[in-house]
Amino acid sequence: MNLENQNQLLEHLKAGYENSQQVVKAMDTKAGIISGFSVLLGTAMFSVAKWIFANREVFAFDVPNDFLKSLLAITAFISFGGVLVSLICNILSVYGRWNSSSFHILFPAYLPSRKEYAHQILYDKDSSLLSFHINEYRQQIEIMGGIIRNKIYYTGIACKGLLFSLVAFPVFLVLMACCTVLIEDSQPGSNLMSLAELLQMP
Repeated sequence: MNLENQNQLLEHLKAGYENSQQVVKAMDTKAGIISGFSVLLGTAMFSVAKWIFANREVFAFDVPNDFLKSLLAITAFISFGGVLVSLICNILSVYGRWNSSSFHILFPAYLPSRKEYAHQILYDKDSSLLSFHINEYRQQIEIMGGIIRNKIYYTGIACKGLLFSLVAFPVFLVLMACCTVLIEDSQPGSNLMSLAELLQMP
């Protein structure tokens, strides 16, 4: 490879590295938005649970059959589980990863025990060579590719978790509203139960 081709390759690698950094920033922004919606939905679920607990002596649930009881339990589990999965995956998507056994000028992070090794690479005369720059960008693009792959994977799961919660939670609220009765207005023989009893699978 002649000098002109090497320079063109280096410029192309630089463009790819800068683009990968922009992709990482965009993915982190999406993760932040998803986390915000997940926290908002989780807060709404907590508020509903708090209201039910505060009014446990006024309201109860009259569930006519085991199928409806199971459906309520499943939608509640999906609602809370989806939010939890979404938050965990968002944390994993922004969790920092780096190879502590290596050192790159483009990513100058190293352990205290590797200070001598980092210093050696940073001031090595070969670091000024074009081939060294090309190799460094190649390694960094490979690392960034792995980071982007993990972000896409975990962000995708987080989106699915939030989507399942957004679908299941309204269904749970509707079913719960249909089964909620005033204790004082309940009929003799009604299948009244508390929230804890309601969410136990038959």
